[in-house]
Amino acid sequence: MVARHPQEVILAHIWPMSIYVLGVVMVTVQRADARPERQAILALQVATVALVPPAGKRTLGPVCVTAILAREAMCSEGQEPVQ
Repeated sequence: MVARHPQEVILAHIWPMSIYVLGVVMVTVQRADARPERQAILALQVATVALVPPAGKRTLGPVCVTAILAREAMCSEGQEPVQ
């Protein structure tokens, strides 16, 4: 995977593609610049993630949180998938 944004590196590290899909939701993606308005179907996934404190605060220990990811599995060619 080639990461275009720093958050993609984080997602690739902590969020495997094989995580169970809880459900789907349809959203409207607003038009912007040359992109027309469109409908997108997002897969909802949930995982428990341990957040590690910054290097200077290691005494605090990790914090476990429940994270929800909404990711568009399929989109039209030439469109940027919603995540």
